[in-house]
Amino acid sequence: MKYAVMFEPFDELEYVCKPKKDYRVSAIEPLLFNTKWMAQQEADKWNTGIVVEYMESNNGKEERL
Repeated sequence: MKYAVMFEPFDELEYVCKPKKDYRVSAIEPLLFNTKWMAQQEADKWNTGIVVEYMESNNGKEERL
C-alpha cells in the first residue's frame, strides 16, 4: 500500500503531484509515499493537506481507496 497527499486549492481536492521532468508529458502522476508518516510530513506543508491511501489495482494502475 502506498499513500498520497491531497489538498483543496479551490473547490475540489487535487493530488500533490510529482514535478514534471519533460513538459511534453501530459499525464499527472501523484507523488506517492511508502509510509503514512512520510505522507503526513508532506501534507503538513499544505493548509488543507490530507493523507489518502493508494492501492495498486489489477491492471497495474494506482487508484485512490
